[in-house]
Amino acid sequence: MQTQIVVPSRSRKIYSWHEMPKKRQPIRASSIAGVCGAVAGSKQAVSFNGDFAGLVSGATVLTCFQPDRAMVEDSTLLQTSGSTAALTLSGTRSGSPTAIVVTCPTTGGARGTWQGVVTYSDGSTQSFTSAATVALTGLGTGLTLNIATGTVATGNTWKATMLSAADQGPGSKPWARSVVGSIARGGVIGVGPNGRTEVQMNGTDQGIECAITTISLPVYIYACFSATSKGSQQQFFSDGGGSSLISDSPSGALNDVRQYNAFAQNAQTIVSGTRYRMTALFRNGTGGNDVLKFGSNSPQSTGNSGPTTPPAKLTAGFGGLGIVPSQINIGLLMYISGVPSNVAALDAAVASYWSGGYAT
Repeated sequence: MQTQIVVPSRSRKIYSWHEMPKKRQPIRASSIAGVCGAVAGSKQAVSFNGDFAGLVSGATVLTCFQPDRAMVEDSTLLQTSGSTAALTLSGTRSGSPTAIVVTCPTTGGARGTWQGVVTYSDGSTQSFTSAATVALTGLGTGLTLNIATGTVATGNTWKATMLSAADQGPGSKPWARSVVGSIARGGVIGVGPNGRTEVQMNGTDQGIECAITTISLPVYIYACFSATSKGSQQQFFSDGGGSSLISDSPSGALNDVRQYNAFAQNAQTIVSGTRYRMTALFRNGTGGNDVLKFGSNSPQSTGNSGPTTPPAKLTAGFGGLGIVPSQINIGLLMYISGVPSNVAALDAAVASYWSGGYAT
């Protein structure tokens, strides 16, 4: 049987297949774009893939901490409300980093009786009946939840914390849970803007650090984070030896966040719990003054009072030797040698990637 194809036309003529080559019209690129998205040369926006370290130009990324792209969970979940049952993780997650929050919302009791729910970064959930092992699904695929014996009450909660995170820059300088002083955890794996994973420090016993070789000034920090008011001074980012790179006042009121802990230098006021893009330039007179800027705040540049050389170890969430832990959430933290020539492009990428979550 001969195949017939109806081609829209004013005459509504019916053509047989062997006649089609003479009658076919060229396909317009605009029609493809309408179905499949932008084509080469079009002006339609292409979403940013999240490689912030690769976006930096005119300077060298020393280390890039970006928890939504690479992170390993600590094996022991943190109990954030009472229980006598310890929960641990084993295996290797097959997908992107995710928050893992385990709760007992309705039915408590011994193992085998209590009912649990796992919630992931994208808001999806997994219900289970407690057993010695529970295979996680969805964003948790590849991991196994191991449940010890013990009585669990409704409302009990456990959360995954960070053990380590691979460097997302070219320098191969990973971040890891600190074991200095009072620091016992690497921060809770939480959910930031756009459902993207971030690390949340509790201001008590959580912090991360990165071993990095001493480098030459100037040093530039580009970070996306929020801080919460606290009753005492907080050192957000430090050199691991007691000297702060970014800290707030002894009152913890966030009304004079400054470069260096010993000097009220380049002080700025930020709002508790608000997510900011922060840039901090450390020059100590090498090519100019130090500069600190939060979001749309005016940049502050009032001199150079800090160390003359950069640190040999970097920390986030606590001061050197485990002192003055801070309550901050981090979505991105880059230490850069030199000053990027495209900071505006980085800001635009942040606005796109986190859908305005760090637009302040």
